[in-house]
Amino acid sequence: MSTYFIPDGPLPFDALRAFDTQCVKTHAVHDDGSLLLTDGYSYLWAYPPYRKWPVTFERCGANDPSAIIVQIETTFGIRLVSEHEQDFDKLRKGRTNRSTVLP
Repeated sequence: MSTYFIPDGPLPFDALRAFDTQCVKTHAVHDDGSLLLTDGYSYLWAYPPYRKWPVTFERCGANDPSAIIVQIETTFGIRLVSEHEQDFDKLRKGRTNRSTVLP
């Protein structure tokens, strides 16, 4: 089972390409533009903005990326909102910032 997350504020996707803190770093950059962030135990996929979607993160399976999420939130001063929260759809539809969305 997967869970999607989106930021509640601006998050430049390019900053994630070279994300490297003491605990979390970008492990792989794929041809489709997606990134794999890991803390060495768990992982979180990051997808670039596309059409009406902002930067999107995906947790897959029983993987627990909570430490990765905290590191992203702390570093960028944003909160990652889960698809299971009420604000998710509102943020997704209302936050198509031209500086973060691909043409």
